Amino acid sequence: MKTKLLAIAGLALLFSFGFTACEEEEVPTYALTLTVSPENAGTVIGAGDYEEGEVVALTATATAGFLFVNWTNGTTVVSEDADYEYTTTAEDVTLTANFDAKNIAKLGAQDNVDFGSFLSVSEKAVYFQGPASENQDKIDILCFYEAETGNNIALAAPGSNITGIFEGASSPDFWTTKNQTYFTMPTSEITIEQFDALRDGDAAIETYYNAEQTTGNKKSKDLQVGNIRTFKTQSGTFGIYKVLSVEQGATGYVEFEYRLK
Repeated sequence: MKTKLLAIAGLALLFSFGFTACEEEEVPTYALTLTVSPENAGTVIGAGDYEEGEVVALTATATAGFLFVNWTNGTTVVSEDADYEYTTTAEDVTLTANFDAKNIAKLGAQDNVDFGSFLSVSEKAVYFQGPASENQDKIDILCFYEAETGNNIALAAPGSNITGIFEGASSPDFWTTKNQTYFTMPTSEITIEQFDALRDGDAAIETYYNAEQTTGNKKSKDLQVGNIRTFKTQSGTFGIYKVLSVEQGATGYVEFEYRLK
């Protein structure tokens, strides 16, 4: 009986060892954390715990008023695509989706009391007439309305000899510093989608400016929603803009989104 019990015990022990040997080892996972900069500029999808070598589909979506720029790991840019396939490594990693605020200006015509008529491209700031007069050296673009000549809602610059439109001592008619900005049609056709893909600093922005156009380039007239035009400021900044909304009349306005180089 004793011998039989020992045999049974031995078999049980052997079975236990065999079962333990067949168990799979637990595979470690690593945390992939996603952040957004600046805060609330967009949303991200794809964070979680993953094994080494997994390919994870990441998606960054800009909120209204922002543009996606890139993904970074610390200070290193890892992708400029909002939809990015990331291969995990054997460490915890934090990736940041970076966004920029869109450059959007809403300029009122000469009698508009709600929106300033003057844009400083270097500051990306809109001024009403009085403050604009006090900062003449910073003003690159103004909005005005003049139906008689077919200009309708138009953009020009203080140096474009647009006179008799604004009134009072602070009118550009009396400014001593009048920066000149030139406006052209793009050198080649550009779609809304191509415009939206541009970012500040892109080399393509300069190539769209038509330096060969030397007449009819002191203003951008009769603006309509969807128009895409280019400009170059006196200081040498190139720009391209897309018209978002327009209201005709001396109390009207033009709203446009722009990129700079």
